[in-house]
Amino acid sequence: MSNQKPEVVKNFAGKWTEVSVENFEGFMVAIGCNEELMEKGRKTKANEEWIVDGDDITLKVTSTFRDKTLHFKLGEEVDETTIDRRHVRTIFTEKDGKLLHNQRGKPHNCTYTRYIDDGQLVVSMTAHADTPATAVRRFKRVEDQPSMKPEVVKNFAGKWTEVSVENFEGFMVAIGCNEELMEKGRKTKANEEWIVDGDDITLKVTSTFRDKTLHFKLGEEVDETTIDRRHVRTIFTEKDGKLLHNQRGKPHNCTYTRYIDDGQLVVSMTAHADKPATAVRRFKRVEE
Repeated sequence: MSNQKPEVVKNFAGKWTEVSVENFEGFMVAIGCNEELMEKGRKTKANEEWIVDGDDITLKVTSTFRDKTLHFKLGEEVDETTIDRRHVRTIFTEKDGKLLHNQRGKPHNCTYTRYIDDGQLVVSMTAHADTPATAVRRFKRVEDQPSMKPEVVKNFAGKWTEVSVENFEGFMVAIGCNEELMEKGRKTKANEEWIVDGDDITLKVTSTFRDKTLHFKLGEEVDETTIDRRHVRTIFTEKDGKLLHNQRGKPHNCTYTRYIDDGQLVVSMTAHADKPATAVRRFKRVEE
């Protein structure tokens, strides 16, 4: 089997970024992760890069937790140290249009099955425990493109103070605020300051409740601690004349859409809960 030639894996060549994951917590339980690893795993977003050079294959996995690189040929067993630091023996084979990645080690053997479905790279991860568990990650291809340059956000540069807010209480309920936070939120008035220095952007939020500062570049994911102390992964992008501020975290992902309307800065805040809720804040520019 060691002379197997790469065919399926050629379709993976390039960079991929995770778009969804199902039952990863169940998979972590099955492979024996402790609570510290479980907590890190819940927040982890993965990326894969595949490089195929003849029979030589390289898999680079990067994540918000830990990175690893694996070099191999199809049908040849190699040593692998997993993201969670387990030492296993690994072999890759191709079968029925899929790439099988079999790990042999403690506490249980695992199989990762990769294939393309509707243009996405699917990774089905099965822990062969007494009670088997399977998680599924889906990745979209990362197209090589020039770095995003700030255009919309340049219009926000300066200081802004809140003039109105609609349905903020509904938004707080959707993101899981307790009664104490709800009471503070009802009384909160916010201010925003935007600083744009080339590609480097700074957002300073001050309020009667709590302050925060966020440094970022468009298209690059960063850690954010929200005003209500939720820890999320955040990415800013520009689209159709608006700035999109996407937060990924518990209990629900949120999207903040900012744009200028009639000289005011509008911030539409949506919690993607079972019952989505949207609040809208409007700010006027503070003249120096």
